[in-house]
Amino acid sequence: MHINNLQYVFLVGGRGLRLGKLTKNVPKPLIDINGKPFLYYQIQYLYKKGVRNFLLLAGYQGKKFKDFLSLIQKDMPRARLELLIEEKPCGTGGAILHAAKSLEDEFILSNGDCFIDFSLRDLMKGNISVLKMLVHSRESENKRYGSLKIDKANNKVTSFSEKNDSDRSNFINAGIYRMNKKEIFNVFPNKQSFSLEKEVFHKLAEKSAIDTSIQNLKFIDIGIESDLNHFRENLDDFVMTNGIIFDRDNTLNYDSGYTYQKDDLIFIKNAIDFVKKCNEKEIPIFIATNQAGIAHGLYTEDQFFEFMNYFEKVIKDKYECFFTKIYFCPHHPESKILRYKKDSIYRKPNPGMLNSIVKDWNIDKDRCLFIGDKTSDKIAAESAEISFEYVNKERGWSKINFNI
Repeated sequence: MHINNLQYVFLVGGRGLRLGKLTKNVPKPLIDINGKPFLYYQIQYLYKKGVRNFLLLAGYQGKKFKDFLSLIQKDMPRARLELLIEEKPCGTGGAILHAAKSLEDEFILSNGDCFIDFSLRDLMKGNISVLKMLVHSRESENKRYGSLKIDKANNKVTSFSEKNDSDRSNFINAGIYRMNKKEIFNVFPNKQSFSLEKEVFHKLAEKSAIDTSIQNLKFIDIGIESDLNHFRENLDDFVMTNGIIFDRDNTLNYDSGYTYQKDDLIFIKNAIDFVKKCNEKEIPIFIATNQAGIAHGLYTEDQFFEFMNYFEKVIKDKYECFFTKIYFCPHHPESKILRYKKDSIYRKPNPGMLNSIVKDWNIDKDRCLFIGDKTSDKIAAESAEISFEYVNKERGWSKINFNI
């Protein structure tokens, strides 16, 4: 399955009672964190990994998620979004049961009140029979959460321990599950309202039917105010990632001058191999391209968008790759079209596009790399204070490493 087609389902229906007045007028996943709802950061994180298909299962003040999804659609335009609002609380299992018609044959289920930095690729490795659980391996015993017992021979969950049990382990259920829809529904109890954790997972553990992806995670659950405040005060530590930005023409594709027609699209093989490795390593990747051909009247913005839609379709269908987002500048100081005539801060060698990518997508400048073929690309990178690597069509790709 291409990662762009993976369905990611969030449980966002809880009341968040432990947060008191903080959730009186807003659902817990929509609590403001430095100007953005909490859940925004987890969805952006997943979008950078390639997830495009999101389903939110809401309950308490569910209509407030409509404006939230409009924000996601604006900032992440390739996202496919669906919201289901239950009329009355039905538990975590009931929420899944009632969403049956909207669920794909295989999907990821996640709690909407956690931020987790994890390897989605590892969770997606191999086939599953019923359920594969993301497990947090802590260096020391946890006291706030219940824990798991895992058979080291096959990495399957054998039992669950409650928070007050003396016989606990350092393994924690991280609240993210890869599920086979048909098989998980087969073990649901015959009722409309129930808990996955209490009424389904224990039954599956007894049958050794829960596979695991064990990872050392950056993990926080904002269910209590102290952890909510910790996330807010240390936001960059949680959400900042690495990233690679590419110039387009003669970096990713051959260009004989103002490439905008489908028949002219020829990818540089070494570049595409590099893009694929970035995807495999879960490094967010972007394009920042000057498009003076628009300013000079050689083609329109609509024609550029049509070409880039085709560009992304070929990247996905033929090479199984993807980019997080594409930035472009249509301006030029010598344009004869008035609205495009200016020396824009977004036109390289100015750093505007690079700065926007870093800011919009929470990219750590110290772990960011710009790859291009022109001196103007290098100057833009230096002005944005990010690293630069020079490539010349097919030359230079093998020298670039991923240690960012």
